[in-house]
Amino acid sequence: KIYDTMKAFKKSYPKKNYKLNDIYKDLFDEEMKDHHKAIYDCKNTYKCFYKMFNDKNFNFIHNNINFAEKGFPSLDLNPCNTSVLPFFNNS
Repeated sequence: KIYDTMKAFKKSYPKKNYKLNDIYKDLFDEEMKDHHKAIYDCKNTYKCFYKMFNDKNFNFIHNNINFAEKGFPSLDLNPCNTSVLPFFNNS
């Protein structure tokens, strides 16, 4: 399953900004540190997802995801290997 924090946030709060740093500030009432550094953006996205997933105000059902490889079939894009990340369930 794929969950999209931006789409879930936008669905619950359509008039708010929904960039990662805006979602983070809204959820945690503090500025995000080290924004646009890949590892921190990944960690902070997960923090937002975890908090939102456990909050009944957010709905992750019916999140249709559009993948880049659908728009660019000539690209040979392989999905991330999430098996090394402890917070992903690969079932």
